[in-house]
Amino acid sequence: MYARAKAAQAERLAEEMLEIADTPQIGVRTKEGKDGVDTFEEDMLGHRKLQIDTRKWLLAKLQPRKYGDKLDITSNNEHVNGKELTAAEREARAASIAAAAAARMKAKPVDPFS
Repeated sequence: MYARAKAAQAERLAEEMLEIADTPQIGVRTKEGKDGVDTFEEDMLGHRKLQIDTRKWLLAKLQPRKYGDKLDITSNNEHVNGKELTAAEREARAASIAAAAAARMKAKPVDPFS
């Protein structure tokens, strides 16, 4: 029940973001000038952006798999799954990784305190 409630909460936050984005919020901005104080009525874009960004952040925390940032820590944005690489490309990539690992093993470790 808790998981379903959290999923419903996330869906509601997503709906709120659409509502905020689609609905202008008119506010009054004041500016002091030489002739006194000028007031302007305008859409509060900065406030709406803050509301949406806050909900996006909360969604990413509530359901990181669905709404969180997708981090690519292995492929450097290259397509590496077996369907997109040929056998020769996979073999060349494996050889490259093995050579880099061997080079690191041979390298003399650096003492950070020297």
